[in-house]
Amino acid sequence: MKGLDYLVEAMRGIDSKLIICGRGPDLNRISKLVSRNGLEDKVEIRGWVSEEEKAGLMGSCKVFVMPSLFEAMGIAALEAISYGRPVVCTDVNGLPETVGEAARIIRPKDPKAISDAVNALLDDPAERERMGNLARARAGRFLWKDHIGKIEEIYEKVAR
Repeated sequence: MKGLDYLVEAMRGIDSKLIICGRGPDLNRISKLVSRNGLEDKVEIRGWVSEEEKAGLMGSCKVFVMPSLFEAMGIAALEAISYGRPVVCTDVNGLPETVGEAARIIRPKDPKAISDAVNALLDDPAERERMGNLARARAGRFLWKDHIGKIEEIYEKVAR
């Protein structure tokens, strides 16, 4: 339920390149959608990437887009904010809570909202930098070392 079809549709109104990474049952359908819309020059589907390649892509991207229709927490969005990247994501489940003010939150299933939010960030380097700083600060709240004690407390209470 990643909503990539809405993102591909939004690319018609975005003058930038989109790189889609990851595996999933929808990649073949998304690839056909890219071709049907004549977006091969704007949309690259890489599939699975190594951690090293992912780090390079995250480090060089200007905006991370997560158009999910369902997302419990949004690990990919959390990774993006850890790289200090502003996020455009949908208002579903725990995603807005994960990214906080480091994101432009949009309605699900809305290609126009995606393109408007992405274009606004692409056109405003100062806003991208501001949101990137918020992103790094936000990501710091999710460090495992800060939560281990709380998890141990829960296990101890349950074990009693």
